[in-house]
Amino acid sequence: MLTVFACAPTMKDLSKLQKNLTESDEKTRVNAAKDIGRIKESTPAVLPPLYSALKTDSSPEVRAEAANSLGQLRFSEAKAPLTEALESDPNPEVRAASADALHRVAGHASLDPLLNALGKDGSPEVRAACVKLAGKIGDQRATADIRKSLQADTSAKVRAQAAASLGELKNQEDFKLLRDTAIKDQDKDVRVAAVLAIAFVPGNDSMDFLHDALGDSSLGDSALTAVQKSGRALESPKLISRLIAMGDSSPKVDERILQVLLEVDDSRASSYIYRGITDASYTSESEYVERCVNWFKARGDISPVTRLMNDLRVSTQLKTQARIVHALGYFQDARAVPMLLDMLKSRSQYSNCLPKHLMWAMAVIGDPLPWNYLCHLHCNDPDKNIRYEAGDALYHLYHNSRLRVKPQVCKCK
Repeated sequence: MLTVFACAPTMKDLSKLQKNLTESDEKTRVNAAKDIGRIKESTPAVLPPLYSALKTDSSPEVRAEAANSLGQLRFSEAKAPLTEALESDPNPEVRAASADALHRVAGHASLDPLLNALGKDGSPEVRAACVKLAGKIGDQRATADIRKSLQADTSAKVRAQAAASLGELKNQEDFKLLRDTAIKDQDKDVRVAAVLAIAFVPGNDSMDFLHDALGDSSLGDSALTAVQKSGRALESPKLISRLIAMGDSSPKVDERILQVLLEVDDSRASSYIYRGITDASYTSESEYVERCVNWFKARGDISPVTRLMNDLRVSTQLKTQARIVHALGYFQDARAVPMLLDMLKSRSQYSNCLPKHLMWAMAVIGDPLPWNYLCHLHCNDPDKNIRYEAGDALYHLYHNSRLRVKPQVCKCK
């Protein structure tokens, strides 16, 4: 009989779940094994039915779920049964689940059985799981076994995970092996994993490799991903120079470079960051404009405001106009308000979508100059959307704490 628990089961439900573990229906047994792992405030009394299911159930899915639940419960007593399942269960999915559960239960103490399975198991899935977990443990005793897997395992999946695990261990001595793998391995996924791992290896050699790889047609994309994930650009003016020099590559690459440079405190990136504000080819206005503005503000640099105002005057594209208007709002510089107000008054010259951006920006800046005109729009404009946006802007402008003198509340109904 299938029992469904709307909330997490408790120890009071254990007897019912034990009974469900012996039902003939496989799905019922799978759900029972899963629910035992979800029991709140469980005691070691939950372990025997899971041990039995892990060892004797005919269904690999049930045995794998029993292993998962033992890992979730994290009772140290489960180490021996999980080690046995890792070593002897005939199904690779069960062995892989047992490896993961063993790591959760035993932590560092799981390293020896994991390395033993890494060297002996015939399944690439199990070996990949073991080498991944060995890297997570971070014990240098695993280094030799992981290197051997990277060099000699016939499975690309295992070699790729071995490369990633060497990155986790962060041994400077592994740079040469990872570099050779990144260049020579026949499998693309392994080469990519090696490049990503190099980004986490300390030392100038790894930095120089990433610098050169960024300009390589076959390694450049992986190197850029590695720089993004590792944050290594923060350490290297040379890498920053390379990223900036890559400049006008494809928009997708350009965007990823911007993401890296936004984390860098280097004035040489300023022109690139400015492009992040104005370039409408970037996929998301909200994702980048505020971050780019904050990059300048964090350095006390408001010089882009004048340039943004000039660019806004000559721009004819709505997306670019909207990005610039939002940036001026984020800069919160009152010098922009007269221009934004003039554009709002001349809104017939612009897209119907622009006025709401203009009103939002002036409300964020907080200067009272547009108050009367916003009141006029809120009370009299024939377009209900304009009236709504003006009212919203008035609300935010009125409640802006930076206003020294509160203007009169708009009297219109």
